[in-house]
Amino acid sequence: MGQNTLIVFETYYGSTKQAANRIAKILAEDFNHDVTVHNISKDQKHPEIENYDNIIIGSCIYNGSWASHAENLLNKSFDGKNVGLFVCSMFAGEKSLYRKAYVAYLETPLEKHPHVKPIAMEAFGGRVPNKEYPEQWAENVASKLPEFTTDNRTIDRVEIWAKELGAKLKDILVTETTTM
Repeated sequence: MGQNTLIVFETYYGSTKQAANRIAKILAEDFNHDVTVHNISKDQKHPEIENYDNIIIGSCIYNGSWASHAENLLNKSFDGKNVGLFVCSMFAGEKSLYRKAYVAYLETPLEKHPHVKPIAMEAFGGRVPNKEYPEQWAENVASKLPEFTTDNRTIDRVEIWAKELGAKLKDILVTETTTM
């Protein structure tokens, strides 16, 4: 039986959704996880986390901060859960700015939530359009118009991180099973 994993994300222009879905696919196919993906952008209700072994929270970065519904999830108790965090940010897609983005968007926000002890965190690139488009239109518009002036998505890093996360979760499960 595979692990139950919940991936909750908030997105504005679709990069975080794309990353969440890619992580879900890898965890399901390569590590036999039963994965639920929840877009909190569309349904601001916090999902029930009690039935999941692993909680992965993803947020876009908008105006230098986490999206509000995703950040509010960090107030929950994650006792007995394996937690992973990721963000999608234009700056994280720039090689020279990656480390600053990691600190600013992962390490610094966690200082306000010391009870959250992630087993893995990562910052991925994102994209920003010239014009404001709702997330549900962003993919369609991007395919037809060159409105996305900056596109620094790093899907290769998403895939690498998902595989590393899956391996960590597998190791944790093996350790828990052998110590029982």
